[in-house]
Amino acid sequence: MDDAECPPFYYKSTGIEGRITRWQDVEYHAPCLYLLHSRIAPVGILPPE
Repeated sequence: MDDAECPPFYYKSTGIEGRITRWQDVEYHAPCLYLLHSRIAPVGILPPE
């Protein structure tokens, strides 16, 4: 999500203020393992891969 409002939890846990870019990657390993990877960064800054 580009240019999203920073939720209070992310602000409190990271100190990032203002608008953010959010990435969410999902891994599913059958039959029952679901991994959600969430990354955020200030708008215009790409996180390391």
